[in-house]
Parts: sequence; C-alpha cells; structure tokens
Amino acid sequence: TINNTTFTNIHSTDGSSGGCINHGDGNLTINDSAFTNCRIDDSQQTSGAHDAAGGAIAIGSVGSGRLAQIYNTAFTTNTAKTNGGAIALDGTDSIIMVNLAFTGNKANGNTFDSGNAERGGGAIYASNTEQGNQLTSTFLIINSVFTGNSAPDGTGGAILLSGGNLTYGASLAQAPGAIGVPNGAPATTPPYPTNVPGGIFSTNFLSNSAGGKWNGMPVDTRAGAGGAIFARGNLAVLDASFIGNSSNNGSGGGIAQYGTSSVSTLSAANVTFNGNSANVNGGAIANLRNSADSFNATMMLTNDTLSGNSAGSNGGGAVFNGGAQADVVVANSILASSSAGGNCAGPNGITDQTHNLQFGSGTDCGAAMTVGDPLLSAPAPFGGVNFQVAVMQINTGSAASGNGDPATCTGQPIYNLDAALNARPNGAANCDIGAFEAGIAATEPDLTITKSHTDPFISPSTGNQYTITVANAGTGPTNATVTVVDTLPAGLTATSITGTGWSCTLATLTCTRSDMRPPATQYPPIMLMVDVASGLSGNVINSASVSGGGESNTANDSVDDPTTLSPPPDLTIDMAHAGNFAKGQVGAIFTITASNIGAGPTSGLVTVVDNLPAGLTATAISGVGWACTLGTLTCTRSDGLGSASAFPVITLKVDVAASPPAQVVNSADVSGGGEIDTSNNHVDDPTTLPVTLQSFEVD
Repeated sequence: TINNTTFTNIHSTDGSSGGCINHGDGNLTINDSAFTNCRIDDSQQTSGAHDAAGGAIAIGSVGSGRLAQIYNTAFTTNTAKTNGGAIALDGTDSIIMVNLAFTGNKANGNTFDSGNAERGGGAIYASNTEQGNQLTSTFLIINSVFTGNSAPDGTGGAILLSGGNLTYGASLAQAPGAIGVPNGAPATTPPYPTNVPGGIFSTNFLSNSAGGKWNGMPVDTRAGAGGAIFARGNLAVLDASFIGNSSNNGSGGGIAQYGTSSVSTLSAANVTFNGNSANVNGGAIANLRNSADSFNATMMLTNDTLSGNSAGSNGGGAVFNGGAQADVVVANSILASSSAGGNCAGPNGITDQTHNLQFGSGTDCGAAMTVGDPLLSAPAPFGGVNFQVAVMQINTGSAASGNGDPATCTGQPIYNLDAALNARPNGAANCDIGAFEAGIAATEPDLTITKSHTDPFISPSTGNQYTITVANAGTGPTNATVTVVDTLPAGLTATSITGTGWSCTLATLTCTRSDMRPPATQYPPIMLMVDVASGLSGNVINSASVSGGGESNTANDSVDDPTTLSPPPDLTIDMAHAGNFAKGQVGAIFTITASNIGAGPTSGLVTVVDNLPAGLTATAISGVGWACTLGTLTCTRSDGLGSASAFPVITLKVDVAASPPAQVVNSADVSGGGEIDTSNNHVDDPTTLPVTLQSFEVD
C-alpha cells in the first residue's frame, strides 16, 4: 500500500520492467500519489512484448482473489521504449483505476523495426487481462483523463489492450452512477458501479496519438492504429469522450477494434467523438478485420455522438467497417459533419438499428438513415453528476431533439441517463439522439401544403403552371423523408415537375427529399407544368398531398386547387378619329378599342401598341384601367375581359406637323390575354391632311 507519495526522475537501469515500481503477485493499493518522469533507460530496453515495459509501474499476475487498485493519482511524462509509457499490465486480471490523470506519457512502440504490430500503449499497455476471478471488477477505469499520451512508433496512443477484457460484458445489472463505489474503493464523487466486471466509465481522452508503421507485406492493419485506444479483445466505454486524438499512419483516430479468434466486441454508449483523425480510415472508430484468419470484431454503438472527425484514403470520418459482415450496429446515435472521408465507409455498411441521424455527407451511412442537422455545440463539460466529461450539446431546432428510441434509452447500458448522468428523457416525450440529453421542450414538425395557379387555363393550351409549396408549421425540425404526390384531373397532362432540391418523377408526379427543414420555414416550391386538351370548360380539381418528415399531425397534409377551364378568347382591335387633321393642328385625337369576340374570357396580360406615322407627334396616351407609356405608345392591363365585351377606350392625342404628308396611316396591335387566333390583332387608320391653297395673281 502506497499513500501520498511522489515518484520523480526514477528509472530502471537493468532492463527490468517498471521504471518506478515493478509489482509481481499480490495485492497492490496506491492512493493520492504522483509519478513523474519515471522511465526505463533506452540502452537497457528490448523490443519484446513484456520486456522492460511500464515506464512508471509494471503489474503482473494479479488475480485469483488478489486486487490492484490505484486512486487519485497522476502519471506525467513517464516513458517506456516499447510498451506502457505509464503502466504495463501482464496477466493482471483484477485492477481498478479511479480518478487518475495520464498526461504526456510515451511508449515508443517499435512496430516498424520489430515487425510486431501490437507495440505501444502511450499510457497503459495491457495483455492477457482475461476475466476469470471472483472479484466484482476485472479491469475498470473510472473518472480519469488521458491527455497528450503517445506511441510515436507504435499502436494505441493512450491504451493498448493486447488481448483480454476491458469490458462490462453482457450483464450490466444496474445503471452506472446509481449505486455505490467499486469493491474496496474509497468514497469518491460521482458514485460508480459495483457490479460490473470492468470497462471505461466517465473518462476523457484528449489529444492522444499513435504513429506506428508496418515493415512488410501484407500490411498489418493493427500497426499505428488507435489514436486513443487499440483493442484486440473486448472493450466497453460508457459516458466518455474522445476529443482530438489521432492515428497518424493508421486507422481509428479514437478507437480501433481488432477481431480475434475468440469473441472481440466493442460497446460504446453515451460517448462523444469530436476532432479525431486517422490517416487511413475510421477517423473516430475503425472496425479492423483480422486479415490472417478473417475474424471480425463486432461493435454496438448506442446513443453516441460522432461529429467533426476525419479520415484519410479509405474514408469513414465517423465509422469505418472493415469486417466481412455488417457487424457494426448503431442505435440512437449521431454521425455528422465529418471534415474528411465522409461519415461512414468500408467494405460493409453499418446496421442502422433505429433512430439514428446522419448529416453533412449525404446518405453514406445508409439511405434509410434519417438526414437532419443535429445543431451541435463544441464539446465541453456540462453540469451533472458526471460533470467533467465533455459533451456536444444539441440546440433548439436540432433534429436529434426528442427523436431517440425510448426502448434503447431505457435498456442497458443507458438506463435513461446521458453522458453527464442527467436523466433521460428531459423536456420531450422521448429521449434525445446522441450522448447528450438537452432538456429542450417537446417539439415536433408539422407539414402543410399549398398550391396555386392563375385562372383560367385555356382549352386548348400548353405551358400552364401549378406551384406547390410545402412548409413546416410545427415547433420542431423535420427528421425523415418528405414525399409530395400530385393527382391531376382528366383533361390535364403533365409535361414536367421540378423543384430545387427535390427528386421528382414525372410518371407518378411524386417528389421526395430528406434534408431537415427547421420550424416556420418552407421548402423550395415545386413547379408542375401541364397542357390542357381542347373542348373543355368548367371547373376541375387538382389535388396534392404531403407526408413524412417525422410529423404526427396529418390533418393538414392535402390541398385541392379548383381550376377553371375555358374556351379561348379572341382579341380584336379598332381605331377611329374625327374628320381630317389640319397642318399644325394641336391635340388631334385617335380612339383605340380592344375587344374580346371569343367564347371565353381573357386571362393574363393584354398589351396594345400604337405605331404612329411620321408627321404626327404623340402628346398623351391614356385609358381607364390601362397602364400606358407615352415614350413607347404602349398600354397594358391584366384584368379579365368576358366574351363579347370591350375594354375601356384608349385615347391618343397627337400634334400635326406644319408640313405633313397628304395622307398618313396610324396603326395599332393587340396581343396576350390567352388568345389563340392572332389573325385579327392589327388595325390601320388612314388619316387625310387637307391641302391649303396659296394666293397668286395672273397678269
């Protein structure tokens, strides 16, 4: 038993393991102590897996009723050439670590020179930690911090589990944080589980790194993997965070899991991964297949948040599945905003068990997985029992808010708690997706649909347009695929259906999209173009409906748009003036009349243009209801004109030149209004200018 002791600048010079302490069989307890700059001299170290390991402490053969325990202790800048910069475990079945800080420890690793991929563990190297004793906990790490530890030429920047268990196994009987402390542990805050065989709880992994390479072919994917943790065996992580860790030449910037001939599993629940990177694949998590014997690790990711991670050549910024099956199961988790490599990659996809959310890289985690913006804040500690673990808060309008699966949150290992050990659900009927429970008031999307057009549609005609608009009138964002279906009446034929961001099928008049739409906003409109058959009149109904988006209120999901069908109008134009115009006359008047002699009313813009001849100068043009421009002698209006009716007269005032031609022709044209027959849209108005006789005498 060691209490309140500081070990500084102590080193092993004879090649033995443990720079400060080499512990063999028997119980070991360390309380409230510090290990700084402990090391094994480089000249004495070898490259064997268990030789000269553990820069500060080497612990071997603890089990069979014995227990190693370390509490409230700091390990800073300790060094081992090969394995376990701070601690090396060999055949240690029973160890508990509580409230520990591992900072800047280093185990070089030697994967390139020695040809052994499992060399490293910048803070902890553990081999053969097999369960099989009678103690409550096998290998348990609680409420600890791993910062800036490294394996520059090795694997596992913070922890290398080279065979064995660091897992709570299949039976987690009660919720962590709800009961007691580990067997034999001093009273600490927060409380910890007493009835689990092991695992990592309430722990931060910050800026750890692995940099090992492999010398030989075929390439061993283990070398340099696991910027924070590499595990060949069983690993469980609960209520933890992995921020800014990196695998500089390998896979799994946060965690790399490797398949073995026995069961090899990863369980990660209420875990946040942000800013982790891998040079090869799996920026946050990599599931690596054992190429020699084709064994696969299996993974269960539950209520995890993986956002803003990056991967290199093989992709998978959030998750890379290199196994032979889709043996990565994801539930209630966020996979979002990977800065490189997409969110998901690998020869086999992931199993989208339920209620997951992807964002920022299309649908590379599976076409069926919901796409939506989780609206995450940067990682930071959040108030709660587990106050020190970094989480990424979700904000108002997040697609993750209240959209988790209640059964997943209720069951093990979540037990209705988030990473800060705050209660789930909080504020909404269902728990939130991801590691953080926001407590945002219950929200839900509510889709509405509207449709518009300009009456009437002329029969026959082409290029008529309906505009369909879908909006979210609810209090929460949409979180699933939105589908719009239009139903055309007889006599109308669709020629195109389009909308920005919509995927539309003309044959079925169906449009879909999966992007998130916040409350009180609308999607870009859908334009439906139709042709109208001939010989139609009266009213028809065009209907449209919307569905999906995660809404439950379907009472406002359809719309009917009554449409008037009309035979075509036929515009004609007349022009008149009074008497002959005189030379130099001021204020001579033309009157122009546009009429509809067709069977149906006009629709849309009607335009009248006067073409004034030389010798006449326009001084004014106007008409009731007309918008007229003197410079172009153009008048327009958009009100409808019924059959056998005329628009109000247009009055054109002109001045006559002093020396005009003997006769001039003023003409005008009418257009628009939805007419089809344009043969009678022009008029000419000849105007005579009398000759003035000159006085003369005859001698």
